[in-house]
Amino acid sequence: MFADFVNRRGDEMEYMPGDIKSIYSKLEGGATRFALVVHCLRWACGEIDDNQLLSVDRTSMSKGIILSDWFLHEAIRNQTALTMDHQRLKASELAAWLAERSSGVTARELSKLRAGSYPDTESAKEALDRLVEEGFATVEQSKRTTKYFFCENS
Repeated sequence: MFADFVNRRGDEMEYMPGDIKSIYSKLEGGATRFALVVHCLRWACGEIDDNQLLSVDRTSMSKGIILSDWFLHEAIRNQTALTMDHQRLKASELAAWLAERSSGVTARELSKLRAGSYPDTESAKEALDRLVEEGFATVEQSKRTTKYFFCENS
């Protein structure tokens, strides 16, 4: 039962990003620990005899796997929420910074002025384009430049 679980997790983990992979690997071994806790609780409640205590059965293992799956789901949900919150915070900080610049900014200027957050012109342009999509910025294009301005209506 545990081998099938490990194989299933391995197949799922192949397509996950790095931070989620680390959660998968930790909770893979966690299933056996959960199973042991469940088994001891079942013994303490009188569900199993003393002579069955030293061997974790299928019932305890299946409950350990269920707990591991639940904790994995919750960890992924929380990780996703944290990532989304970080992206929103970064976007709102950029919008506030852009609001202070009445002359607007190009992607290249942003990557130079805030290199810690936007190390290259491409990442700066992506961030500015997201602000435009979300209605926090507008774009003015000329023959030579593309400037982004804070949208007063946001």
